Amino acid sequence: MRSVTASLLCRLTAGVGLAALCATATAAQDAAPTPTSTSASTPALSLTLNTTQDEAGSCTLTFVLRNGLAAPVGALVYEVALFDAAGTLDRLMLFDMGALPLDRPRVRRFSVPGRACADLGQVLVNGAPTCTGVAPGACIDALRPGSDTAIEVTG
Repeated sequence: MRSVTASLLCRLTAGVGLAALCATATAAQDAAPTPTSTSASTPALSLTLNTTQDEAGSCTLTFVLRNGLAAPVGALVYEVALFDAAGTLDRLMLFDMGALPLDRPRVRRFSVPGRACADLGQVLVNGAPTCTGVAPGACIDALRPGSDTAIEVTG
């Protein structure tokens, strides 16, 4: 946009003897830094509910995790609150996510006994009682929850 504006300005001012001024302004514009849209990426620990499956009176939740933090996670346990479709707390559970290497996906499955998947409405990551190998609080602060299912995942 800048070069189009400068070019138009040069054509307009050339007819009135200001061509030298136009050349100076164009050179200054070309030397000015161009803003970029790149920004430093924010470290994230993504947790996505990928699938759900009813099995023998239980709902099996399958999560995909990716560690985008600065270091491998040695051990991770999330406390999760499970809410039914009406928004009422059903139960609290501990999900042991294990070790998470840097920038490699990991799949973890958890069974919710006595509950059909259609009856679940939300999974809330309530805390991380175990999170080793990274800065204190990183497993919650950098958490990026998501869901590929009808069940909402929040944190």
